Amino acid sequence: MRAPSLAHDPQFRDWWATYLRTGASPGAAIALTRMNSEIDVRIILPTVNVPTLVLHRSGDQCLLVEEGRYLDSLTPGARFVALPGADYLPFVGNQDEILNAVEEILIEVGDPHDADRLLATVMAFDGDPIAAAELDRVLRPFHGERVGRYGVFDGPARAIQ
Repeated sequence: MRAPSLAHDPQFRDWWATYLRTGASPGAAIALTRMNSEIDVRIILPTVNVPTLVLHRSGDQCLLVEEGRYLDSLTPGARFVALPGADYLPFVGNQDEILNAVEEILIEVGDPHDADRLLATVMAFDGDPIAAAELDRVLRPFHGERVGRYGVFDGPARAIQ
């Protein structure tokens, strides 16, 4: 289902099977699959205010093309591009079509240094006041910055760490 164009290619099938076996233990694979099935970004898509490209192969057997169009409809100003093909994996099938679509939007966007916005994660520290030096020491390894009794990070992953 992920790469029907290579379903009968024994070398790819062996590589894919090895990738899946070494990528995670069976328990971790189940946990990752469960976690991925629970991720729901629909509530934040209407707040996206950056150029957005939704790519979907028209014959994808993992996710219906209508699902890609649905994400596009929830994201203001997004551009939906249906590419020919049935492969879900972006590195299988005609990658040039994917790269061309990405290149087009990057050219339109222009210089990213003109951006004046940043998606930040703010962590509030509840309870006893933490000494500024101690807070700085805790935040520094994760590229956090202290602003009063808050830690400001350039994304949620660093804040969670």
